[in-house]
Amino acid sequence: MSHRILPTTPTAKNPPEQFSGDVWVDPIASP
Repeated sequence: MSHRILPTTPTAKNPPEQFSGDVWVDPIASP
C-alpha cells in the first residue's frame, strides 16, 4: 500500500469583518 502526500494550502488569516480578533484558517477541503 502506498500513500500520497498532497501539497497543503497555507494557513490564511480570516478577514476582520467575520470575527473580532485574529483568526487563522487551515482549509481542509477545497471546492
